[in-house]
Amino acid sequence: MIQLIYIIFCILLANLNAYLIKKGKRIYHGLNGLVHLLIWLWVGWKISWLMALIMVLEGRVAFDWMLNVFRKLPLDYTPKKPKAITDKIEIFIFGNDGFLPKAVYILIAVVINILVLFKIINW
Repeated sequence: MIQLIYIIFCILLANLNAYLIKKGKRIYHGLNGLVHLLIWLWVGWKISWLMALIMVLEGRVAFDWMLNVFRKLPLDYTPKKPKAITDKIEIFIFGNDGFLPKAVYILIAVVINILVLFKIINW
């Protein structure tokens, strides 16, 4: 349930960011990142660090893809001049391939969820 709530939060934040970009307003990436970090730390401390890791991965995919949808850009869009640290790191590791990192994140999240489901690992 917490994963679904977090994904909805990411979608709403992506919608807000798309609106601000459209209006030419500044995006406070540090503030956005701090809010995500606080959520992940709370989930890790109160629920499970594995759950927090899954939320990091799911949030990255949900936020980026929905931001692109709200901005009417292709799902695999990568910025030419990234401002967010996460975008810079992702482009450094994966290049300008906007699909590959998301596929990797989804794969890791699914594998962890399956391992937990079959009780191979515990929360």
